[in-house]
Amino acid sequence: MDIVMTLEQHGWLDILVQPDQGEQIEIPVSFLSDAVEDIARQFVALHKGATEVTMTMQTEPGEYRFWIKKRSQTMVQFMVYEMSDNFSPEAVTKGRLLMSEELTLVKLTKLFYRELSKMKEMGLEEYHKRWSFDFPLNAYERIGRVVQIR
Repeated sequence: MDIVMTLEQHGWLDILVQPDQGEQIEIPVSFLSDAVEDIARQFVALHKGATEVTMTMQTEPGEYRFWIKKRSQTMVQFMVYEMSDNFSPEAVTKGRLLMSEELTLVKLTKLFYRELSKMKEMGLEEYHKRWSFDFPLNAYERIGRVVQIR
């Protein structure tokens, strides 16, 4: 599995999820909410002991969610759901499951950390100009410490 996140101009974040098997999922994320901070905060929560987390990305129209459930201390199930409405109050399982893949928590964390690092490298000012939110520096640094340990 691989994930590529590209911060475009004018408040769009393109997320491409390539499962080991199946078609690539393209998610055009809008700045209607701060999906980047949500992703970073949820990875911190996972490494602090949460057994599952949901990351929400608004599109126009609709919404995607990454649902990550720990299977053990080292393994997680990574699922991508498509919801029919923005800011959907429905449970994640009410959406359409696009993919589900088991992998190590370390591998998944490193994939997202790599992509967050690319955004940080553009500079905090440029990031804010493109995304309209501040870069989640504290969460990013906490994830970085986890990645370096493992």
